[in-house]
Amino acid sequence: MSIFNGGVLRPAGGQGCRSSHFQVALMAGDRESERVSAYLYSSETGIWGNISSVQLQWQNRMGIGTSTLTGNSLCWLIQTNHQCVILEFDLDRQSLDLRELPPHIDAGYHNLSIMPAEDGGLGFIYFSQFQAQLWKRMPDSDGLAVWVLYRAIDFEKIGSTCKRDYLILQGFAEENNAVLVIASLHIIYFTVL
Repeated sequence: MSIFNGGVLRPAGGQGCRSSHFQVALMAGDRESERVSAYLYSSETGIWGNISSVQLQWQNRMGIGTSTLTGNSLCWLIQTNHQCVILEFDLDRQSLDLRELPPHIDAGYHNLSIMPAEDGGLGFIYFSQFQAQLWKRMPDSDGLAVWVLYRAIDFEKIGSTCKRDYLILQGFAEENNAVLVIASLHIIYFTVL
């Protein structure tokens, strides 16, 4: 088993006091069994929690984006030979789930970033040509969580001045809820509310 990625989490300091406790979440994978697992360590208890695993076929190649905290889950964008999925590790339940993207989303690291939705839950921003689409998970009429497009931002004016025919996503600043995008020689920074 190989460790692919992880995150260190500290509780928010309240009323001027800071906690020295922290948590470490690690994501690891085993190519032979095609399983991806997550583990959570607590410095307060000094022990590792239960291992949570999911099946993920990646055959020859698997790429992993940086971790993003949404609500109380640590999420990673995983790109395999066949698809992009979001791996969501719920820190309270210590459970790991795969979230498939909507079928028409042709995602990669250059055009998709996981981010908290406006309600703090799981969301992502996706760039297609000169449009940014903000998606979030919401319950449907049967109570099942599905992806819903809740906002689209057009960049047509930028598109007319650029030599390229698309935007490249450079990153998401979690603390500021802002996105950095490059189009030709233009750098675009905008806040997502």
